[in-house]
Parts: sequence; C-alpha cells; structure tokens
Amino acid sequence: MFTVFSTAFAVSAAKAEIECGLYYFVNEKSGKYLALDGNNDKTSANIQIESYHKDSVNLVFKIKNSSDNTYKIQPAESTTRFIGGEEASSGANIELQKSSTSDNQAFYFYEVSDG
Repeated sequence: MFTVFSTAFAVSAAKAEIECGLYYFVNEKSGKYLALDGNNDKTSANIQIESYHKDSVNLVFKIKNSSDNTYKIQPAESTTRFIGGEEASSGANIELQKSSTSDNQAFYFYEVSDG
C-alpha cells in the first residue's frame, strides 16, 4: 500500500500520474487519515478524517484511472460508490455517491514541494 499526503505546500503545474491501487490519504499536519464515516457504504455517507486504527478498512481507498485521464476515488470496501462533491464551491462537503461519469467524481493529483 502507498501513502498519499495532503499538504499546503507549493503545487507544481504538472499533473502527477498515480498508479491505480490501494492508498491511504494522510494529512501531513495532523497525521489523520481520510476515512469513510463508520465504514458506511451508502450514498451520501460522509467522508471525514480519523486517527489510524489497525485493520480499519474505512481508511483505505482505491484509485481508479478514468478514460479522460482523471482519477476516481473509491472506498476499498465499496463496489458501486465513489467520492464526489455536490458543489464546486470552497468548503463544500465531499461524500459517497453512486458511480457516475459526472465531473464531481473526477480528480487530478498534483505533485507538491516543500519550498
């Protein structure tokens, strides 16, 4: 498994290519993990941050490459739902949604540097 860190550092202009597979998303500052709330595989389930728990599958996400060179993020235990946002505004919540081809489930990854 790989670890992907979120950060507030400078973002390069180049989109990063990520291997499809299983990942943790860990906040660099807090050390907390992106998690599916309560391992709840239901539409509109909240995505939140949590401390690491041994053997917690709700902390593991699949990265899948889409045909348009974007990525979809899916909880490891889900077969039909992906992370998406209802709005494009800053501060909008992300949640679990039924799979679709809409842009709200399409993500890019950018490499970051620490200065």
